Amino acid sequence: MRSLGQLFSRIGLLAVAASAFLISFALDAGPVGYPYWIILTVFAVGSFTLSNLVRGPLKVPSQVELSAGFFLIWVSCSFFWSIAPQRTLSAILSYCLAFALMSCALRAGRNIPWWRFLGLAYIAGCAIAALIVISNGFSFVSNSALDARSTVGDLNANYVAYAVSTALPIAITLILDRPGRNLGNYALLAFLGLGLTAIMFSGSRGALLGVLAALSFYALTKIRRNLGKALLAVAMIGALLFFILDYLPLEVRQRLDFFAYLASDKWDIDFSGREELWPFAISQIYSSPFQGIGAYAFQEISPLEIPVHNVLLTIAVESGLIGLFLYFRIIYLVLRKLLRSANRAAKIGGILLFLVWIPMALTGVWEFAAPAWFAFGWMVGVANRIPVEVKNAEHQNFPILSASRPLKPHGARSDSLEFDAKRQLDA
Repeated sequence: MRSLGQLFSRIGLLAVAASAFLISFALDAGPVGYPYWIILTVFAVGSFTLSNLVRGPLKVPSQVELSAGFFLIWVSCSFFWSIAPQRTLSAILSYCLAFALMSCALRAGRNIPWWRFLGLAYIAGCAIAALIVISNGFSFVSNSALDARSTVGDLNANYVAYAVSTALPIAITLILDRPGRNLGNYALLAFLGLGLTAIMFSGSRGALLGVLAALSFYALTKIRRNLGKALLAVAMIGALLFFILDYLPLEVRQRLDFFAYLASDKWDIDFSGREELWPFAISQIYSSPFQGIGAYAFQEISPLEIPVHNVLLTIAVESGLIGLFLYFRIIYLVLRKLLRSANRAAKIGGILLFLVWIPMALTGVWEFAAPAWFAFGWMVGVANRIPVEVKNAEHQNFPILSASRPLKPHGARSDSLEFDAKRQLDA
């Protein structure tokens, strides 16, 4: 039975890896109404459930999973008072799939080879998305709609840029987890350059700000150990940004030319309607402060017929203050888990992930995005792992018991003091 359970687990791993591979560039690809990543995620959940049933007692959900469940229950209840029930039903399904993918990544990620496999699968998908964005950027038609800039299929350019940005902390975490000069790390470093280039071609300011904040923080962590390498990395990133800027389409270059904004007397910055949507969303919070108007229902009353483009305001106006508390409790638990981790790679990677996530969450539609929740689950999955060097240090610092301080007998008595010390160590 145990071997059968392991078989189901491996099938689930392959399904969730395939889903992670697709969510950055093929989100809408699949049979009519059922994209492939949705089918694979449902299949992965079923495989892991069968594995738990076969192998023994069901595992207790983690605090993160329980909090996600409470939020999902609240969102489901909002269907009954929603001003747009069909949209709310769509949001319920989106949240359910995103949390399911997070849970699968969290549980599979506790196995280190599986954790690396999932991370590499997601990065591989993002590499394809980045290449498509760069290719489309060179063929961008001037004076065309900016929303059509450098997209992947029918996906919005910001979504693809956010997905690729999310992959950069994952790549850095994989490098930190297994440092050294090897082919895999060189490939991950090459992806960092490819991803940054694609983000520039997408014209997404939120993604670019998040990535620059994360890379700046990572450079600061290296200053204490090697100031020369840190300064060299900053110089190379700056040179790369200015080099790429010359090859961007004119419309995209204007979006990213922050120096032009600073030089302008009027600070004429195009916020794509956010300066109108955000005050309107705040005013709507007062109309239903606790319940909200229903998940994903804001577009029914939006003056521009588009979402709020701010996760904080979106949850507050659509799910109320109760939903806002439940939602950000999930975020808080994820962040606390990562910051308290003894694993340095998970801790630094988690900080980088949040530095990338914050600008995107404050400027985009990212509340139930599958890449965001997959990355949270993937990062939490490895947070409990204690690195080998920490284990060795703990063993070396274990106090040696002497005959002058005999152990107090408890349970089965042992005549060997050395055996008792070993038993405590194993415990």
